[in-house]
Amino acid sequence: MQHRPTAILYTSHTGFTARYASMLARMSRIPAYDTNDIREHLPKGTAVIYLGWVCAGKIKGLGRARRQYDVRAVCAVGMAPEEGETMAHIRKENRLEEMPFFYLRGGYDHQKVKGIYRLMMNAMGKSMEKKAAQDARARLLLETMKKGANWVAPEALAPVEQWLNRQ
Repeated sequence: MQHRPTAILYTSHTGFTARYASMLARMSRIPAYDTNDIREHLPKGTAVIYLGWVCAGKIKGLGRARRQYDVRAVCAVGMAPEEGETMAHIRKENRLEEMPFFYLRGGYDHQKVKGIYRLMMNAMGKSMEKKAAQDARARLLLETMKKGANWVAPEALAPVEQWLNRQ
Protein backbone atom coordinates (compact mmCIF):
# COMPACT_ATOMS: atom_id res chain seq x y z
CA MET A 1 0.00 0.00 0.00
CA GLN A 2 1.30 3.46 -0.90
CA HIS A 3 1.50 6.26 1.60
CA ARG A 4 -1.29 8.81 1.75
CA PRO A 5 -0.63 11.94 -0.35
CA THR A 6 0.65 14.85 1.74
CA ALA A 7 -0.51 17.65 -0.57
CA ILE A 8 -3.22 18.59 -3.01
CA LEU A 9 -1.82 20.32 -6.08
CA TYR A 10 -4.08 22.09 -8.55
CA THR A 11 -4.19 24.24 -11.67
CA SER A 12 -7.28 26.40 -12.15
CA HIS A 13 -8.24 28.83 -14.91
CA THR A 14 -11.70 30.09 -13.99
CA GLY A 15 -11.89 29.02 -10.34
CA PHE A 16 -13.91 25.80 -10.44
CA THR A 17 -10.87 23.55 -9.91
CA ALA A 18 -9.66 25.83 -7.10
CA ARG A 19 -13.02 25.44 -5.36
CA TYR A 20 -12.82 21.65 -5.55
CA ALA A 21 -9.22 21.73 -4.25
CA SER A 22 -10.28 23.91 -1.33
CA MET A 23 -13.21 21.61 -0.47
CA LEU A 24 -11.00 18.52 -0.71
CA ALA A 25 -8.39 20.16 1.53
CA ARG A 26 -11.02 20.85 4.19
CA MET A 27 -12.47 17.33 3.96
CA SER A 28 -9.13 15.53 4.03
CA ARG A 29 -7.06 17.92 6.15
CA ILE A 30 -4.40 17.86 3.43
CA PRO A 31 -3.07 21.29 2.38
CA ALA A 32 -3.87 22.50 -1.15
CA TYR A 33 -1.41 24.42 -3.31
CA ASP A 34 -1.97 26.31 -6.55
CA THR A 35 0.74 25.36 -9.06
CA ASN A 36 1.49 29.08 -9.42
CA ASP A 37 2.38 29.40 -5.71
CA ILE A 38 4.22 26.18 -4.83
CA ARG A 39 7.90 26.70 -5.52
CA GLU A 40 8.82 27.56 -1.94
CA HIS A 41 6.21 25.33 -0.27
CA LEU A 42 6.35 21.93 -1.90
CA PRO A 43 9.59 19.94 -2.30
CA LYS A 44 10.13 17.94 -5.48
CA GLY A 45 8.94 14.36 -5.16
CA THR A 46 6.13 15.17 -2.70
CA ALA A 47 3.21 12.70 -2.92
CA VAL A 48 0.23 14.65 -4.29
CA ILE A 49 -3.31 14.40 -5.53
CA TYR A 50 -3.43 16.49 -8.70
CA LEU A 51 -6.51 18.47 -9.81
CA GLY A 52 -6.50 20.12 -13.22
CA TRP A 53 -9.00 21.57 -15.65
CA VAL A 54 -9.73 19.86 -18.94
CA CYS A 55 -9.12 21.57 -22.28
CA ALA A 56 -9.60 19.54 -25.47
CA GLY A 57 -9.24 16.29 -23.55
CA LYS A 58 -5.97 17.25 -21.84
CA ILE A 59 -5.65 17.91 -18.12
CA LYS A 60 -3.80 21.20 -17.86
CA GLY A 61 -0.55 21.11 -15.88
CA LEU A 62 -0.54 17.34 -15.37
CA GLY A 63 2.67 16.74 -17.34
CA ARG A 64 4.60 19.28 -15.28
CA ALA A 65 3.16 17.90 -12.04
CA ARG A 66 4.26 14.39 -13.01
CA ARG A 67 7.80 15.58 -13.72
CA GLN A 68 8.15 17.32 -10.35
CA TYR A 69 5.97 15.38 -7.90
CA ASP A 70 4.81 11.87 -7.04
CA VAL A 71 1.27 12.07 -8.46
CA ARG A 72 -0.83 9.41 -6.70
CA ALA A 73 -4.27 10.29 -8.09
CA VAL A 74 -5.71 12.69 -10.66
CA CYS A 75 -8.97 14.65 -10.65
CA ALA A 76 -9.99 16.17 -13.97
CA VAL A 77 -12.40 19.10 -13.75
CA GLY A 78 -14.48 19.78 -16.84
CA MET A 79 -17.78 21.15 -18.02
CA ALA A 80 -19.01 18.03 -19.81
CA PRO A 81 -21.31 15.58 -18.02
CA GLU A 82 -19.58 12.44 -16.79
CA GLU A 83 -20.01 9.86 -19.54
CA GLY A 84 -18.06 6.69 -20.21
CA GLU A 85 -16.85 7.77 -23.63
CA THR A 86 -15.63 11.16 -22.38
CA MET A 87 -13.91 9.61 -19.36
CA ALA A 88 -12.21 6.97 -21.51
CA HIS A 89 -10.94 9.70 -23.85
CA ILE A 90 -9.55 11.82 -20.98
CA ARG A 91 -7.96 8.75 -19.37
CA LYS A 92 -6.27 7.77 -22.66
CA GLU A 93 -5.18 11.30 -23.67
CA ASN A 94 -3.49 11.78 -20.30
CA ARG A 95 -2.03 8.27 -19.91
CA LEU A 96 -4.02 7.50 -16.76
CA GLU A 97 -4.68 3.81 -17.39
CA GLU A 98 -2.96 2.70 -14.16
CA MET A 99 -3.66 5.81 -12.06
CA PRO A 100 -6.61 6.44 -9.72
CA PHE A 101 -8.70 8.86 -11.80
CA PHE A 102 -11.73 10.94 -10.86
CA TYR A 103 -13.86 13.29 -12.93
CA LEU A 104 -15.44 16.33 -11.31
CA ARG A 105 -17.93 18.44 -13.21
CA GLY A 106 -16.93 22.06 -12.74
CA GLY A 107 -18.64 24.79 -14.68
CA TYR A 108 -18.23 27.56 -17.19
CA ASP A 109 -17.91 31.32 -16.75
CA HIS A 110 -17.12 33.07 -20.04
CA GLN A 111 -16.12 36.28 -18.23
CA LYS A 112 -13.26 34.46 -16.52
CA VAL A 113 -11.93 32.68 -19.61
CA LYS A 114 -8.77 34.48 -20.77
CA GLY A 115 -6.39 34.63 -23.71
CA ILE A 116 -6.19 31.88 -26.27
CA TYR A 117 -8.78 29.86 -24.36
CA ARG A 118 -11.37 32.59 -24.90
CA LEU A 119 -10.69 32.51 -28.65
CA MET A 120 -10.99 28.72 -28.62
CA MET A 121 -14.31 28.86 -26.77
CA ASN A 122 -15.66 31.53 -29.13
CA ALA A 123 -14.82 29.28 -32.09
CA MET A 124 -16.38 26.31 -30.31
CA GLY A 125 -19.56 28.33 -29.69
CA LYS A 126 -19.86 29.13 -33.39
CA SER A 127 -19.39 25.47 -34.22
CA MET A 128 -22.06 24.46 -31.69
CA GLU A 129 -24.53 27.00 -33.15
CA LYS A 130 -24.30 25.18 -36.47
CA LYS A 131 -24.82 21.76 -34.86
CA ALA A 132 -27.46 22.74 -32.27
CA ALA A 133 -30.47 22.18 -34.54
CA GLN A 134 -29.71 18.46 -34.97
CA ASP A 135 -27.67 17.60 -31.86
CA ALA A 136 -29.03 17.70 -28.29
CA ARG A 137 -25.52 17.63 -26.78
CA ALA A 138 -24.51 20.61 -28.91
CA ARG A 139 -27.62 22.49 -27.75
CA LEU A 140 -26.79 21.83 -24.09
CA LEU A 141 -23.18 22.88 -24.56
CA LEU A 142 -24.22 26.04 -26.40
CA GLU A 143 -26.68 26.92 -23.63
CA THR A 144 -23.96 26.40 -21.01
CA MET A 145 -21.57 28.60 -22.97
CA LYS A 146 -24.14 31.38 -23.29
CA LYS A 147 -25.56 31.33 -19.76
CA GLY A 148 -22.67 29.89 -17.79
CA ALA A 149 -23.02 27.10 -15.25
CA ASN A 150 -21.68 25.93 -11.92
CA TRP A 151 -21.90 22.24 -11.03
CA VAL A 152 -19.31 22.30 -8.23
CA ALA A 153 -20.67 20.21 -5.35
CA PRO A 154 -19.02 18.70 -2.27
CA GLU A 155 -20.73 15.36 -2.86
CA ALA A 156 -18.83 15.02 -6.16
CA LEU A 157 -15.69 14.54 -4.06
CA ALA A 158 -17.07 11.47 -2.24
CA PRO A 159 -15.18 8.94 -4.44
CA VAL A 160 -11.94 10.88 -3.94
CA GLU A 161 -12.50 10.97 -0.19
CA GLN A 162 -13.21 7.21 -0.16
CA TRP A 163 -10.00 6.56 -2.09
CA LEU A 164 -8.04 8.73 0.36
CA ASN A 165 -9.48 6.86 3.33
CA ARG A 166 -8.11 3.60 1.90
CA GLN A 167 -4.57 5.01 1.65
